[in-house]
Amino acid sequence: MESPKRKIQCLTNPDRISDLPSEIKENILVRIPIEQAVRTCVLSTKWKSAWKSIPDLSFTNSIVRTSNPNPTNRLSKFIRFIDMFLLLHNGPIRKFSLFTSFPFHDAIERWILILSKNKIEEICIELNALSFPFMIPYLFCSCCLLRKIQLANCISEFLPLSFEGFKLLHSLKLKDCIMGDDYLNHLIAKSPNLEDLDLDLDLMEFGENLIINAQNLKILKIEGRWKKELEILGHFIKYFSEISFVNLKVLKLEMDLSDHKLDYFALSLFQNTPMLEKLYIKNMVEQDMGQVNGTFWKSAPKENIFTNLKHFEICHDHESNSLCAFAKVVLSTASLLETFYIVNPERAPPVKKLLWIKRASNKVEVYVPRKV
Repeated sequence: MESPKRKIQCLTNPDRISDLPSEIKENILVRIPIEQAVRTCVLSTKWKSAWKSIPDLSFTNSIVRTSNPNPTNRLSKFIRFIDMFLLLHNGPIRKFSLFTSFPFHDAIERWILILSKNKIEEICIELNALSFPFMIPYLFCSCCLLRKIQLANCISEFLPLSFEGFKLLHSLKLKDCIMGDDYLNHLIAKSPNLEDLDLDLDLMEFGENLIINAQNLKILKIEGRWKKELEILGHFIKYFSEISFVNLKVLKLEMDLSDHKLDYFALSLFQNTPMLEKLYIKNMVEQDMGQVNGTFWKSAPKENIFTNLKHFEICHDHESNSLCAFAKVVLSTASLLETFYIVNPERAPPVKKLLWIKRASNKVEVYVPRKV
């Protein structure tokens, strides 16, 4: 026979699962598949609505477990589940992840609408590469608190005119996406805090230029087919130095030719662009250390660079030993060079220095504007 003391203890602590703190419940729910999280509503009355406030949502094909082989029925069940979940959810949504092979283009727009009103911080949508790509709705740009975006197999042509940028975005990952001219350029430029950029795209599908203007970028990973023109702004040329650009014909750089670390990365980049025909450089010199210690370009290896270069143009802040040394490298190695142009007539280097440089091309014309 059970003692009275034991009965009192059972009455005072009837159910430890029901009395778990909300923080622990949340930690449990975010670590199990979302369809199982919904089933926890049968545990007790205190668990009945716990799943409705999960901040991190992840939907996969596992939601639909049915013996019905009809793909239409499975798709309908999949969409209804997500519709129901988002409709009944009553808390902020921090993260929304969707990994599936189901096509559901019409449903995405209403899901994005709900997310935009719930302070969403991370969106990850990945469709199987065998399915049709989904169209990114305009409402996606209204998710102004986004910190991380990861998209795969999507289409987007234009940014809305009202788009002011993702001011908090620090991670952007795109795979097998089709985008209109300048979409990616503007998306990157209007994300001032972007630190991690991962692109796995067919860049041959883009417009005239791919411009990566991200001053705070720390991690850059690029895969896929490259287009014929690339512009690199800022000091993250180092991220491109180990990438082979076999089809690249036009390259635009903004760098400091007196910075030996950047010079090393630039040289590696030139060696990895065998088909380069046009090179534009904006020389942003902060302090020409080459005037004291000599320059990187005087002793740099000159094999396998500028073999197809036909046009070279450089805009600079002031005359420097680094500029003259680099000009010598271009003139002495580019055997197909036709035009060599230096911009900034007020600070052009001495013309005599350029005239006495031995030229690999007998067709090159050197243009050095003079101050009027």
